[in-house]
Amino acid sequence: MRLSSDFSEIKIKLKFDAGAVAPNFQADFNMPPTALMLVAIRSQDGKRTPKMMKWGLIPHWAKDDKIQYSTHNARSEEFTSKPAFRDVWRRGQRCLLVTNGF
Repeated sequence: MRLSSDFSEIKIKLKFDAGAVAPNFQADFNMPPTALMLVAIRSQDGKRTPKMMKWGLIPHWAKDDKIQYSTHNARSEEFTSKPAFRDVWRRGQRCLLVTNGF
């Protein structure tokens, strides 16, 4: 994945909360799994907020973070049935990865 846009452009396009602090990220043309990525999340009060998060899912039952390498490339039909995704999907723990290319 890649992210080459300026944050001011991203903030306008994704309608981030005006009071949200700009995260510290740099344009990158080759972001691998496990890299820190810019994501959009919903805050407690429902506002869209930017945040830097690690790309990949570590299931609650994992003993270490090595399992995340197998969870970064899931199929959409697996979200409701696979144990690694099922619980977080039900709880509504979702985010939008901000990219402008693959």
